[in-house]
Amino acid sequence: QGKTPYEVWTGKKPRLNHIRVFGSEAYVPIPKQLRKKWDKKSQKLILVGYQSDSCNYSVQPTDEANHSIKGCHNPRDRRPVKRNE
Repeated sequence: QGKTPYEVWTGKKPRLNHIRVFGSEAYVPIPKQLRKKWDKKSQKLILVGYQSDSCNYSVQPTDEANHSIKGCHNPRDRRPVKRNE
């Protein structure tokens, strides 16, 4: 019938404005306490997933493959990042 399970259950259309493209660039702000006057104000990361229990995104630095950051981030949709392998 062209409806999502959410629409059938609640009768409302789901809000999808928080959905982002996997692999897109994400810029996460660096708190003022952790930076000096001329330091970068944000860190470039890659969106790698969503947290199922909250509004959080899983993001990963572009230079370190084994490090992941979790928190309430709002990555912007950008072009997917190509990783060097």
